[in-house]
Amino acid sequence: MFQAASSVLSTLYQICANGAQAPLPAGSVWAILVLLLVALILLVCRYADSYDGVPVVNRICALEPRVFSRIRFAFNAEQILQDAYRKYDGKPYIIARGDADYLVLPSESVTELNRLPASIINSRMCHAYSMTGHLNGMNVVLKSNLHVKTLLNRITPALPAFLGPASARMQATMQETFPSVSSWTTIEPLDLVVGCVSRAITLAAVGEPWCDDTELVNLTFEHTKLVFTVMFAMRLVPAALQPVLVWMLPHKWRLQKSLQRLESFIVPIVQECKAAKPRPATERPSTLLAWMVAEATNDVEEDPYVLTELLAALAAGGTYSSANFIVSVILDLIANPQFLDEIREEIRQKHEELQGRWDFAAFNNLPKLDSAFKETIRLTPGSLTTYSRVMLQDYTLSTGITLKKGQFICVSSYARAKDDEIYQNAGSYDALRAYNESQQYHAAQPFKGVYQQEFRWGAGRWACAGRHLASLLAKFIVVKLLDEYEFQFVPGSHRPPNSVFHEFVFVHPSTRLLTRRREENLGICCW
Repeated sequence: MFQAASSVLSTLYQICANGAQAPLPAGSVWAILVLLLVALILLVCRYADSYDGVPVVNRICALEPRVFSRIRFAFNAEQILQDAYRKYDGKPYIIARGDADYLVLPSESVTELNRLPASIINSRMCHAYSMTGHLNGMNVVLKSNLHVKTLLNRITPALPAFLGPASARMQATMQETFPSVSSWTTIEPLDLVVGCVSRAITLAAVGEPWCDDTELVNLTFEHTKLVFTVMFAMRLVPAALQPVLVWMLPHKWRLQKSLQRLESFIVPIVQECKAAKPRPATERPSTLLAWMVAEATNDVEEDPYVLTELLAALAAGGTYSSANFIVSVILDLIANPQFLDEIREEIRQKHEELQGRWDFAAFNNLPKLDSAFKETIRLTPGSLTTYSRVMLQDYTLSTGITLKKGQFICVSSYARAKDDEIYQNAGSYDALRAYNESQQYHAAQPFKGVYQQEFRWGAGRWACAGRHLASLLAKFIVVKLLDEYEFQFVPGSHRPPNSVFHEFVFVHPSTRLLTRRREENLGICCW
């Protein structure tokens, strides 16, 4: 294509050189204009189709306003990424999202990238940018990763002790919000499950007695909704207009107010934690916030307002994503009752084996349910892409691909998850896929883990820090719901398709189900 454009320009040069010696007839002038137009089109199309030899997807021409790429990607990202995955078959390409151009790499590149230091490749900067963090407060992750370190190093090891009080609160929330009658009742499951998850997350974050304050629990998930609403809307808007147009969103004003209300709760708790320092050697913090206060190393991390924003960011990352996954598991099992019966039987057998004494280890020893979890997250992940990073320095992969400073990168993980060459009948749901393929491999690599190229939780050192907590909450809630409730789709409907907006995948909030309480249930509770 470039050679064709050069040929046109060379012809133009010869015509102009001849024209300098004698006046050009009118027909020749028009011919020159046409040739100029053709040359321009060829050059523009070349730069639209590739960048440094890497093909570009979702851009019609180099002169196309980026807002059109934004809109196409927002409403058709799944199809765009699926088509590109098939077309380029393991080769890198660039996806024009409108807000940024992402170099989509083969999944095999991740192993090498994981060895790079944070001075070369960065996750937090990419996350803040993609979430429009400058508009909804998510850019607080650029100030500190204290919440991530604390969640992994302090909260995760304490999960066995955390399960008892957390399960009691989730169980109480279920009893308050789910129908208590044996007749079929219509519900919107997502909001009900969000309430259960929020109770547990608030307990982990701030502990008693604040975790039992209804307003704080509600703020946890309301703030999350507002964060994502602002992001969803502003990702459609050119960057130059975002700082102005965002204030035309009622949700932005509500977001500001919700943050202020969160501060009114969290700041006094931070001050109490600071007053308790230093603690006796035998007295250890028991909540995420208390650990963050204890392990803060600079003025930024000690700032109670920064700590509030970090907790809000953590809730935004875990509340609805966990609830969305739990509801997706239920939807998949309703649509495939043969698996539902088998998993209910596994739960019953485990209950008998334990003599009703469920604990942390028991929930981590349900291999069929764990397999169903893997299958649901394969087909309904939180995002179409994973391993989103930004390069802080130039780096050349062993394959010869050069990643330039400032370049955003990712992996098209959802398209990979639906590749028939990787998963047999990849488009179909098989709850026992992992269980039947290899029970030994399945047991060695449980749902909550980060392994090779499965990308359930991302990959590398910046894989989801809350995966252990999220997995535990999901196991408890799903086990309780399957034991105590029957579910079915509203008459005339079936499993609703995944909703996709930008790269995010979710169950539509208005999804409805019929449910009723099971007259015979095990009454599972934790010891």
